[in-house]
Amino acid sequence: MFDITELDGLVCQHLSNYDLAQCAQVNKKWHTIIVPYLWEDLTRQRMKTKALCKLILEDYLHERQHQLAQEGDLDMEQYSQASSKVTLPSLTKYCKWVLWLPDPGELLGELVYMINQQLALPGHNVDATVHESILHLYIRCPAFKVRRLILHHQHSELSGLQMTIMKYVMPRVQELYVYSSLRDQHYDFRGLAELMDRCSGTLERVVVNVMFTSSSIDTTRRIDDHKAHEPTTGPTSLKEVILLTQGNGSDPKVFWTWLFKWCHYTKKLAVYEFNGSIQSAVECMLEHMPYLDELMVYPTSNGMSDSDVATLLAGSSKGWKIVELYSPATLEESAMRALLKHSSTLESLYVGNGVDVTSNDLVQVLVSCPNLRCLNDAPGKDSTEDSRLIHANVFIDRDQDTGMLRTWACEAFLKDLKIKIMGIPRPDQKDVGAEKETYPGQGREIQGQVYDRLARLTNLETLWLQGDAFYNSHHGYLEMSLESGLHRLKGLKMLKELDVSQTKARIGVQEVQWMTEHWPQLRVISGLCSEENEEVIAWLAENHPVIEIKP
Repeated sequence: MFDITELDGLVCQHLSNYDLAQCAQVNKKWHTIIVPYLWEDLTRQRMKTKALCKLILEDYLHERQHQLAQEGDLDMEQYSQASSKVTLPSLTKYCKWVLWLPDPGELLGELVYMINQQLALPGHNVDATVHESILHLYIRCPAFKVRRLILHHQHSELSGLQMTIMKYVMPRVQELYVYSSLRDQHYDFRGLAELMDRCSGTLERVVVNVMFTSSSIDTTRRIDDHKAHEPTTGPTSLKEVILLTQGNGSDPKVFWTWLFKWCHYTKKLAVYEFNGSIQSAVECMLEHMPYLDELMVYPTSNGMSDSDVATLLAGSSKGWKIVELYSPATLEESAMRALLKHSSTLESLYVGNGVDVTSNDLVQVLVSCPNLRCLNDAPGKDSTEDSRLIHANVFIDRDQDTGMLRTWACEAFLKDLKIKIMGIPRPDQKDVGAEKETYPGQGREIQGQVYDRLARLTNLETLWLQGDAFYNSHHGYLEMSLESGLHRLKGLKMLKELDVSQTKARIGVQEVQWMTEHWPQLRVISGLCSEENEEVIAWLAENHPVIEIKP
């Protein structure tokens, strides 16, 4: 070990539980350093549930025997003789180092099984012993936190357990998952309000998975009638709310009012499933979530229409900074108008494969958004969906009257551009279906204009010009050769990453020599890993080993 806390932590966080245990046995010095890291995380990733339950019950029974001896239920002399021969349970010795515990729901089944098998206490039923052992764990580990807690009807099945969760777990949970479905029509949202009001400054994310029925909506209405459960602003640490809601068309506006007021300080909203009144939810968002400026729309099954996306995009009073849209969402006329209303604040737009949006609309975003830092319309070369390709003439974007390149509002600020430009004749490519020149030199002329457009983006750090793996030979991409006009990009001094995967780029040693000379920040090149690029890869490895070559 290094005797430097920061370095020790960097090493230990990458070691498995087994490796940490081995290190702890090297000598006393290593043992002192390693033990806190060995015990800080008792979640399933670091320790099996069965092993953790065994530790809990061993410690609980040891403490229970001590209490019985003090109360006179055990012979004190016999207890003292027996305890002097037994070492303290591991949890007792190392509990002060425990930082992370699993969701109590992950422990219940194993604890019930172990108690039923051999560890039930005389005079105690299984449920009571399970509750007492979990309570013992929370009291024993004063610094614990819980990464993820799932709230559902199981928490009311064991006597006292819900109160224990409210008192000890809710103030220390990082991610809260609220679950209710048609099978749980008896679920009492007032009880949910009581639990969630106990959350404190550790809570960062809330996942709301609710299926609305007439009975559950009636239950939510009772929140308004109960003064003790009026909507209150939740913890300031809450960063993200994720919605997975389904319903029968009813309008649970009272529930949205309570939930969104409780999420008052949230900045990010993610919508995975929404079968209900979006308009009702958006009205509550506008009224109760003034800090909301990040939106992710990720429909999981039925998709989301253009009008629904437009309604959601109207849900930020502050103005959206980050918008991410995934298939099968739609970004057509109404949604695009709603998006462009946030052009003054928009900093990042991600458009997933399969999202209905035109190339002209994407260029309009570049034209209209002065604070745009990232446009990602190339979700990845590993995608199995057809990719959307922007025609070169659309991307060049010349003024029809003057013939000059139109000015884009984001030119001086854009840092990440991930798109797929097509429609360039490539006479060097003889594949069937490839773009044909209408006059000699047309392909190079178009490429020059594309380079001129890219050259205006002087603060670019990431440039992805990926092709399409399935239709690579038909669309005509940039050559990225000096002969085609690559030298026009010498002003991109901040460029760190270049991706030309599946574009049939003609990058040789001359080109990478030029790149390393004019792009001093370059650290990653993707799309050169093939036999025809062996000489280029060898040259980079010898002369610029700091540059990473990716497939």
